[in-house]
Amino acid sequence: KKGKYGTVRDLEGNPVEGASVALREAEFDKVVIKRVTDENGRYRILANKGRYYIEVLEPSFKVESIQGDTEILVEKDDQWITSEIVVSRIEKG
Repeated sequence: KKGKYGTVRDLEGNPVEGASVALREAEFDKVVIKRVTDENGRYRILANKGRYYIEVLEPSFKVESIQGDTEILVEKDDQWITSEIVVSRIEKG
């Protein structure tokens, strides 16, 4: 059975490797799952029922858009989070 992936890409559509994607539990405002994207910009998050916010914990990236919404309502346990996230790089200095 093939797992479901979310992806992180830049504005040009290139996959972003090594970005930390986090699922923040809305009610208690704490990060419950953190994943780092692979060389294809993919991450895998399996979430239980609840309300969450998805975010990129990377100071060098700014989130430009998240497919659907930053808020995710998971209505049953063991649901894959597959949001497409678009980021832009923040130039240092």
